[in-house]
Amino acid sequence: MFAKRNLASLIAALAVSAAPALAGDTLKVGSVFPMSGQQSTYGEESLNGLELALSDLKGTDPALAAKITVVKEDEKSNPIDAATAVKKILNVDKVDVVFGSVASSNTLSMTAAVLEAGKPLVTPASDR
Repeated sequence: MFAKRNLASLIAALAVSAAPALAGDTLKVGSVFPMSGQQSTYGEESLNGLELALSDLKGTDPALAAKITVVKEDEKSNPIDAATAVKKILNVDKVDVVFGSVASSNTLSMTAAVLEAGKPLVTPASDR
């Protein structure tokens, strides 16, 4: 429960702080987790946590929650696929913030693109 509330608070804070910079009325959250491959269990749990936090936000601030959309990409438990997935959500889907990944090697492969785009990267488990 504590982690869920923290994640919901983080999403709300990102939405509020990013609001002036947004071109439209929504905050696009990119989700790059392993939904297949060896780390898929952790990816599913991380995505479930993100969706649970958004659900909690809907209960406390439905107007704000309605302005948040999630774009999901599978990084396939592979650093090369993680880098490809994050470039897609940044350049094609134009997300405002990226959540991912759960393995340090995959997260590290995503950082250059995220830094170049000037977007925040939130990782639930990586230690590097």
